[in-house]
Amino acid sequence: MDCSQGNHMANDVLLPPQVTESLELCCFKRLALHVRDFTACWTILPPQNPTSLIPRLFCSINSVDGNSPDVDTVFRIVSGASLSQNLKQSLKTFDSVLSSLLFLFVLCLLFLVLSAFAFFLWLLQVRNKQTNKGKMPLKMVDATISSFDQVFEKFRSEAPTNQFNLIVFLADKDPSTSLSWCPDCVRAEPVIYKKLEASSSNVALLRAYVGDRPTWRNPQHPWRVDSRFKLKGVPTLVRWENDAVNGRLEDNEAHLEHKIDALISGK
Repeated sequence: MDCSQGNHMANDVLLPPQVTESLELCCFKRLALHVRDFTACWTILPPQNPTSLIPRLFCSINSVDGNSPDVDTVFRIVSGASLSQNLKQSLKTFDSVLSSLLFLFVLCLLFLVLSAFAFFLWLLQVRNKQTNKGKMPLKMVDATISSFDQVFEKFRSEAPTNQFNLIVFLADKDPSTSLSWCPDCVRAEPVIYKKLEASSSNVALLRAYVGDRPTWRNPQHPWRVDSRFKLKGVPTLVRWENDAVNGRLEDNEAHLEHKIDALISGK
Protein backbone atom coordinates (compact mmCIF):
# COMPACT_ATOMS: atom_id res chain seq x y z
CA MET A 1 0.00 0.00 0.00
CA ASP A 2 1.58 3.38 -0.99
CA CYS A 3 1.03 6.68 0.66
CA SER A 4 -1.07 8.16 -2.09
CA GLN A 5 -3.46 5.25 -1.99
CA GLY A 6 -3.56 5.46 1.76
CA ASN A 7 -4.29 9.22 1.64
CA HIS A 8 -6.99 8.68 -0.96
CA MET A 9 -8.48 5.92 1.07
CA ALA A 10 -8.29 8.05 4.19
CA ASN A 11 -10.07 10.93 2.44
CA ASP A 12 -12.93 8.57 1.50
CA VAL A 13 -13.42 7.46 5.11
CA LEU A 14 -15.69 9.58 7.32
CA LEU A 15 -14.58 9.79 10.94
CA PRO A 16 -16.99 10.41 13.77
CA PRO A 17 -17.78 14.13 14.08
CA GLN A 18 -16.32 14.41 17.61
CA VAL A 19 -12.81 13.60 16.32
CA THR A 20 -11.17 16.71 14.87
CA GLU A 21 -8.59 16.54 12.10
CA SER A 22 -5.74 18.00 14.14
CA LEU A 23 -6.30 15.65 17.09
CA GLU A 24 -6.63 12.71 14.73
CA LEU A 25 -3.31 13.38 12.98
CA CYS A 26 -1.61 13.92 16.33
CA CYS A 27 -2.85 10.59 17.65
CA PHE A 28 -1.93 8.60 14.55
CA LYS A 29 1.52 10.12 14.18
CA ARG A 30 2.27 9.29 17.80
CA LEU A 31 0.99 5.81 17.12
CA ALA A 32 3.43 5.48 14.24
CA LEU A 33 6.29 6.30 16.61
CA HIS A 34 4.89 4.55 19.69
CA VAL A 35 2.13 2.11 18.97
CA ARG A 36 1.10 1.89 22.63
CA ASP A 37 -0.02 5.55 22.67
CA PHE A 38 -2.89 4.76 20.32
CA THR A 39 -4.85 3.21 23.17
CA ALA A 40 -4.63 6.44 25.14
CA CYS A 41 -5.95 8.48 22.21
CA TRP A 42 -8.69 5.95 21.67
CA THR A 43 -9.74 6.23 25.32
CA ILE A 44 -10.11 10.02 25.03
CA LEU A 45 -12.21 10.00 21.84
CA PRO A 46 -13.27 6.46 20.97
CA PRO A 47 -14.78 6.07 17.48
CA GLN A 48 -18.20 4.64 17.00
CA ASN A 49 -16.89 2.33 14.30
CA PRO A 50 -13.30 1.26 15.07
CA THR A 51 -12.70 -0.46 11.72
CA SER A 52 -13.30 2.80 9.85
CA LEU A 53 -9.97 4.10 11.15
CA ILE A 54 -7.91 1.22 9.82
CA PRO A 55 -7.25 2.72 6.34
CA ARG A 56 -6.27 6.09 7.81
CA LEU A 57 -4.10 4.31 10.36
CA PHE A 58 -2.21 2.65 7.48
CA CYS A 59 -1.70 5.95 5.73
CA SER A 60 -0.63 7.84 8.87
CA ILE A 61 1.98 5.27 9.83
CA ASN A 62 3.25 5.04 6.26
CA SER A 63 3.56 8.85 5.99
CA VAL A 64 5.77 8.97 9.07
CA ASP A 65 8.29 6.20 8.58
CA GLY A 66 7.56 5.02 5.00
CA ASN A 67 6.79 1.48 6.14
CA SER A 68 3.42 -0.13 5.77
CA PRO A 69 2.34 -1.80 9.03
CA ASP A 70 1.26 -5.35 9.31
CA VAL A 71 -2.52 -5.74 8.92
CA ASP A 72 -2.82 -8.07 11.92
CA THR A 73 -0.97 -5.57 14.10
CA VAL A 74 -3.34 -2.78 13.16
CA PHE A 75 -6.42 -4.91 13.76
CA ARG A 76 -5.00 -6.03 17.12
CA ILE A 77 -4.40 -2.43 18.19
CA VAL A 78 -7.85 -1.27 17.10
CA SER A 79 -9.58 -4.26 18.64
CA GLY A 80 -7.62 -3.89 21.87
CA ALA A 81 -8.64 -0.26 22.23
CA SER A 82 -12.25 -1.14 21.54
CA LEU A 83 -12.10 -3.93 24.11
CA SER A 84 -10.63 -1.48 26.62
CA GLN A 85 -13.62 0.81 26.15
CA ASN A 86 -16.03 -2.13 26.41
CA LEU A 87 -14.27 -3.28 29.57
CA LYS A 88 -14.82 0.13 31.14
CA GLN A 89 -18.48 -0.01 30.28
CA SER A 90 -18.71 -3.53 31.69
CA LEU A 91 -17.03 -2.42 34.90
CA LYS A 92 -19.51 0.42 35.27
CA THR A 93 -22.39 -2.00 34.79
CA PHE A 94 -20.85 -4.45 37.25
CA ASP A 95 -20.36 -1.68 39.79
CA SER A 96 -24.00 -0.66 39.46
CA VAL A 97 -25.19 -4.24 39.87
CA LEU A 98 -22.88 -4.75 42.87
CA SER A 99 -24.25 -1.62 44.55
CA SER A 100 -27.81 -2.88 44.03
CA LEU A 101 -26.94 -6.28 45.46
CA LEU A 102 -25.25 -4.69 48.47
CA PHE A 103 -28.34 -2.56 49.11
CA LEU A 104 -30.56 -5.66 48.94
CA PHE A 105 -28.20 -7.50 51.28
CA VAL A 106 -28.42 -4.70 53.85
CA LEU A 107 -32.23 -4.72 53.62
CA CYS A 108 -32.33 -8.49 54.09
CA LEU A 109 -29.97 -8.28 57.06
CA LEU A 110 -32.10 -5.57 58.65
CA PHE A 111 -35.21 -7.67 58.08
CA LEU A 112 -33.58 -10.69 59.73
CA VAL A 113 -32.51 -8.65 62.75
CA LEU A 114 -36.01 -7.21 63.22
CA SER A 115 -37.56 -10.66 62.76
CA ALA A 116 -35.22 -12.16 65.36
CA PHE A 117 -36.06 -9.36 67.81
CA ALA A 118 -39.81 -9.87 67.28
CA PHE A 119 -39.40 -13.63 67.74
CA PHE A 120 -37.48 -13.04 70.98
CA LEU A 121 -40.29 -10.82 72.32
CA TRP A 122 -42.83 -13.47 71.37
CA LEU A 123 -40.86 -16.13 73.25
CA LEU A 124 -40.78 -13.92 76.34
CA GLN A 125 -44.55 -13.47 76.20
CA VAL A 126 -45.10 -17.21 75.82
CA ARG A 127 -42.75 -17.93 78.70
CA ASN A 128 -44.48 -15.41 80.95
CA LYS A 129 -47.88 -16.89 80.11
CA GLN A 130 -46.64 -20.37 80.91
CA THR A 131 -45.05 -19.17 84.14
CA ASN A 132 -48.20 -17.39 85.27
CA LYS A 133 -50.53 -20.10 84.01
CA GLY A 134 -52.72 -21.37 86.81
CA LYS A 135 -51.75 -18.62 89.24
CA MET A 136 -54.40 -16.58 91.00
CA PRO A 137 -53.84 -12.99 92.07
CA LEU A 138 -53.29 -12.61 95.80
CA LYS A 139 -55.95 -10.52 97.50
CA MET A 140 -54.24 -8.48 100.18
CA VAL A 141 -55.62 -5.85 102.58
CA ASP A 142 -53.98 -4.00 105.49
CA ALA A 143 -55.28 -3.03 108.90
CA THR A 144 -53.99 -1.28 111.99
CA ILE A 145 -55.27 -1.53 115.54
CA SER A 146 -57.66 1.37 114.96
CA SER A 147 -59.00 0.17 111.59
CA PHE A 148 -58.96 -3.55 112.29
CA ASP A 149 -62.63 -4.02 113.24
CA GLN A 150 -63.96 -2.43 110.06
CA VAL A 151 -61.46 -4.17 107.76
CA PHE A 152 -61.90 -7.50 109.50
CA GLU A 153 -65.69 -7.42 109.10
CA LYS A 154 -65.32 -6.98 105.36
CA PHE A 155 -62.69 -9.71 105.31
CA ARG A 156 -65.08 -12.09 107.06
CA SER A 157 -67.97 -11.27 104.73
CA GLU A 158 -65.87 -12.03 101.65
CA ALA A 159 -64.23 -15.13 103.10
CA PRO A 160 -66.72 -17.63 101.59
CA THR A 161 -65.80 -16.45 98.07
CA ASN A 162 -62.15 -17.42 98.58
CA GLN A 163 -60.59 -20.86 98.80
CA PHE A 164 -58.26 -19.81 101.61
CA ASN A 165 -58.27 -16.87 104.01
CA LEU A 166 -55.19 -16.00 106.02
CA ILE A 167 -54.30 -13.35 108.57
CA VAL A 168 -50.71 -12.43 109.31
CA PHE A 169 -49.92 -10.32 112.35
CA LEU A 170 -46.84 -8.17 111.83
CA ALA A 171 -44.85 -5.50 113.65
CA ASP A 172 -45.02 -1.96 112.27
CA LYS A 173 -42.25 -0.63 110.05
CA ASP A 174 -39.56 1.53 111.59
CA PRO A 175 -39.72 4.95 109.83
CA SER A 176 -35.96 5.30 109.97
CA THR A 177 -35.29 2.04 108.10
CA SER A 178 -38.62 1.33 106.31
CA LEU A 179 -38.31 -2.19 107.72
CA SER A 180 -40.21 -3.90 110.47
CA TRP A 181 -38.71 -3.37 113.91
CA CYS A 182 -39.15 -7.13 114.41
CA PRO A 183 -36.32 -9.21 112.82
CA ASP A 184 -38.53 -12.30 112.66
CA CYS A 185 -41.08 -10.37 110.58
CA VAL A 186 -38.37 -9.21 108.21
CA ARG A 187 -37.36 -12.85 107.72
CA ALA A 188 -40.84 -14.32 107.40
CA GLU A 189 -42.67 -11.80 105.21
CA PRO A 190 -40.87 -12.51 101.89
CA VAL A 191 -41.34 -16.27 102.35
CA ILE A 192 -45.06 -15.92 103.09
CA TYR A 193 -45.67 -13.67 100.08
CA LYS A 194 -43.66 -15.94 97.81
CA LYS A 195 -45.65 -19.04 98.75
CA LEU A 196 -49.04 -17.33 98.53
CA GLU A 197 -48.32 -15.62 95.19
CA ALA A 198 -47.20 -18.94 93.68
CA SER A 199 -50.40 -20.67 94.77
CA SER A 200 -52.98 -21.66 92.18
CA SER A 201 -55.70 -21.19 94.76
CA ASN A 202 -57.81 -18.11 95.36
CA VAL A 203 -56.17 -16.71 98.51
CA ALA A 204 -57.04 -13.63 100.58
CA LEU A 205 -54.50 -12.23 103.05
CA LEU A 206 -55.19 -9.71 105.81
CA ARG A 207 -52.07 -8.00 107.15
CA ALA A 208 -52.69 -6.76 110.68
CA TYR A 209 -50.01 -4.46 112.13
CA VAL A 210 -49.64 -4.64 115.91
CA GLY A 211 -48.00 -1.20 116.30
CA ASP A 212 -44.58 -0.10 117.50
CA ARG A 213 -42.50 -1.97 120.04
CA PRO A 214 -43.92 -0.32 123.21
CA THR A 215 -47.48 -0.82 121.99
CA TRP A 216 -46.90 -4.50 121.31
CA ARG A 217 -45.22 -5.13 124.63
CA ASN A 218 -48.26 -3.92 126.50
CA PRO A 219 -49.85 -7.01 128.08
CA GLN A 220 -53.26 -5.52 127.39
CA HIS A 221 -52.68 -5.25 123.67
CA PRO A 222 -56.09 -5.77 121.97
CA TRP A 223 -54.98 -8.83 120.02
CA ARG A 224 -53.22 -10.37 122.98
CA VAL A 225 -56.43 -10.44 124.94
CA ASP A 226 -58.77 -11.12 121.97
CA SER A 227 -60.19 -14.61 122.50
CA ARG A 228 -60.23 -15.24 118.77
CA PHE A 229 -56.48 -14.71 118.27
CA LYS A 230 -54.64 -14.75 121.64
CA LEU A 231 -51.41 -13.53 120.12
CA LYS A 232 -48.16 -14.39 121.83
CA GLY A 233 -45.64 -13.17 119.30
CA VAL A 234 -45.11 -11.71 115.86
CA PRO A 235 -45.15 -12.72 113.13
CA THR A 236 -48.12 -15.04 113.50
CA LEU A 237 -49.83 -16.55 110.46
CA VAL A 238 -53.43 -17.64 110.97
CA ARG A 239 -55.77 -19.60 108.75
CA TRP A 240 -59.31 -18.28 109.03
CA GLU A 241 -61.96 -20.82 108.13
CA ASN A 242 -65.63 -21.21 109.02
CA ASP A 243 -65.47 -17.89 110.84
CA ALA A 244 -62.79 -19.10 113.23
CA VAL A 245 -59.06 -19.74 113.50
CA ASN A 246 -58.33 -23.11 111.95
CA GLY A 247 -54.55 -23.37 112.22
CA ARG A 248 -51.67 -21.05 112.97
CA LEU A 249 -47.91 -20.64 112.71
CA GLU A 250 -46.17 -18.85 115.59
CA ASP A 251 -43.21 -16.48 115.28
CA ASN A 252 -40.62 -19.28 115.35
CA GLU A 253 -42.08 -21.17 112.37
CA ALA A 254 -43.87 -18.60 110.21
CA HIS A 255 -40.84 -18.43 107.87
CA LEU A 256 -40.72 -22.16 107.10
CA GLU A 257 -42.02 -22.95 103.61
CA HIS A 258 -43.19 -26.48 104.32
CA LYS A 259 -45.09 -25.24 107.36
CA ILE A 260 -46.79 -22.59 105.24
CA ASP A 261 -47.73 -25.20 102.63
CA ALA A 262 -49.21 -27.42 105.32
CA LEU A 263 -51.19 -24.50 106.78
CA ILE A 264 -52.66 -23.57 103.39
CA SER A 265 -53.59 -27.14 102.55
CA GLY A 266 -55.19 -27.62 105.97
CA LYS A 267 -52.95 -30.51 106.97
